[in-house]
Amino acid sequence: MSLKFALDLCTPTHRFYNVSWTALIIATLSYQPATAQQAIVVADGETVTETVTLDEDGSTLLVEEGGTIAADGNDDNGVVSNGDNVTITIDGTILTDTSNGDGIEAFGDGVTITNNGNIELDGFVATGIQSEGDDATITNNGTITAQYDGIRSLGDNGVVFNNGQIVSTDFASDGIDAGGENSVATNGVDGVIITEDSSSQGIKTSGDFAAAINHGTIVTESTTSEGILITGQQSEAINTGSITTQDNDSNGIQATGAQSTVMNSGTVTTFGARADAVMLDAEGVTLTNNGLLSATGANSNAIAGSEGAQTVTLGATSQIIGTIDLGEGEDTLNIEAAGTSGVMTILGVETLNVDDRAVLNVVTEIDGETNSAIHIIDVTGASLVNDISDAIASDAHRTLQANAGIDGAWASIFGAARTRGNDGSTFAHDHSFAGLLAGYETTLSGYRTGIVAGVAASEMTTETDTTQIDSESAFGGLYLGMSRGGIDLTASLLAGQDRHETERGLFDSTTGTFETATGSFDSNFVSAGLTVAGQAFDLGGLNVKPSGMASYTVNAIDGYTETGTTQSNLTFDDRIAQTLSMRGQLETFTNLGPADISFRAGIDGRFSDEDDIGISIGADSASFAATNSTSFLGGFVGARTTFAQSDSLTLAGDVEYGFADGQESTVAASLNVSFSF
Repeated sequence: MSLKFALDLCTPTHRFYNVSWTALIIATLSYQPATAQQAIVVADGETVTETVTLDEDGSTLLVEEGGTIAADGNDDNGVVSNGDNVTITIDGTILTDTSNGDGIEAFGDGVTITNNGNIELDGFVATGIQSEGDDATITNNGTITAQYDGIRSLGDNGVVFNNGQIVSTDFASDGIDAGGENSVATNGVDGVIITEDSSSQGIKTSGDFAAAINHGTIVTESTTSEGILITGQQSEAINTGSITTQDNDSNGIQATGAQSTVMNSGTVTTFGARADAVMLDAEGVTLTNNGLLSATGANSNAIAGSEGAQTVTLGATSQIIGTIDLGEGEDTLNIEAAGTSGVMTILGVETLNVDDRAVLNVVTEIDGETNSAIHIIDVTGASLVNDISDAIASDAHRTLQANAGIDGAWASIFGAARTRGNDGSTFAHDHSFAGLLAGYETTLSGYRTGIVAGVAASEMTTETDTTQIDSESAFGGLYLGMSRGGIDLTASLLAGQDRHETERGLFDSTTGTFETATGSFDSNFVSAGLTVAGQAFDLGGLNVKPSGMASYTVNAIDGYTETGTTQSNLTFDDRIAQTLSMRGQLETFTNLGPADISFRAGIDGRFSDEDDIGISIGADSASFAATNSTSFLGGFVGARTTFAQSDSLTLAGDVEYGFADGQESTVAASLNVSFSF
């Protein structure tokens, strides 16, 4: 009831004549003006030297760029907000220099606080921004320097985001402390959090179902100071950025809440003693790592566990520097396919699962506890040795067949470049080779008879640049040809030796170094080939000649022992491999002046079978099958141009493009010269 209305009731002319003076007094005493939201602006160039207080719900405060709040009384905060749904924006500066003098302290629910400027606090136990209500949203795009926490959100459902810089300078002072349930604390890509004293975490969450996320940079400089600490149950710690702890007893990421999850695809590095890169300190905690975890201090682990069951998954891009010790309990370690070979030391792992990788487990006892050196082996090189030998032998057969039928001497320079995608756990790779093949042919008893000899060199490199095989080949043989009923037959037999020099890159997590294992060995092959060419026929106006070819190669691969690594030199056993290669084609011919040109197209395939590859380190051994596919199907197109320089001298050039399943493509070429007697 308004004061004016109460007085009107007492006038003689008013129709409500029965209103008493008692009613008038009650109405007057109960009068309250409507509550007004506060809208406070500290303007550019203005300095406020006392606490700014927001008591009403929905109030706003804007400190403009160039505006300053400098509260200088004892226990004075820069800003105190008591209402709900208050909005505070700092584009200027807040300064306090007394104990317990927070930059901003908010007690209501639903507050929104944004700092785009500078909050600098020199007093003891002074927090940059503190919110005690639920549903707070706090964003820092500027700079906060505090002797206590940079940002502290105690209510449930709080959201804290830092994309600026937070520096906490005193004991037990966190960069971000999110204490409520369902809270999310995020350090953005451009965010930097630095804690300078002991017991000071970069990001800490203590409520259940909370999340601590780092996309930027976190550095803790003193003892017992984790980069990320999550203590509530079913919480998450996610790192895609960089976390570094520099002193003793300071873990990179620590999860002490049951059933919590840790995910790392960034870098976590610890330098102090007893400082684990990741510490899983509760029942049911899981870690998925696709980044770098490095712990180089004394008695430190890259990954540590405690009592209870923990599960660790090392993804394909995972790098580990240090030991994995999951402690007591039924712990599980899953290792997914990786791009390199590697060795890591693990303890306290009851279940080990390795995804599609050759693994050699070298077990030792340390103080009565089982210590396992897990060697994860990139099998690409070992699996492709037979392919390297067969590719050269098959191409030599095709080159020989193309030159057969010349009564005299001939020579050919041949080569090919082949690319193949990932094939099982055999990595994508490039294989190129070049060779020289020479022959002499004559006619004996009605048969075309020839002898050949050749050399070749090749290089195979994985696209990850972790495995390389350089090979040199020398081979020779003979061939025999005849014609019967319009069918041309040419049989060939080659035998040779390949000398292989191998390099296998690996990462030793126990020393944190990349190493190269090198090896040298021979393989000896025998290869038989047969070509059948039919009579030409008309196909849609084209003169087309059909032909087919098959070669069968047996390759004896010697064993060898690698050198060059600290603890990962493998011994490979002898083995036998066999390959059948086949192709069929149609070829058409035309004449352009002095040149005869032919075009061809066809299909091809190769099928292989080989012994398991046996490996060992000392007394520990294992075996695995070659991991590349045992069959390939594809096609090809090609062209050949022949120039008759004289009755006795002929030059020819040949080019071919091939393709096959498994993202395989090949370009082959040859240059041939023949001289007839």
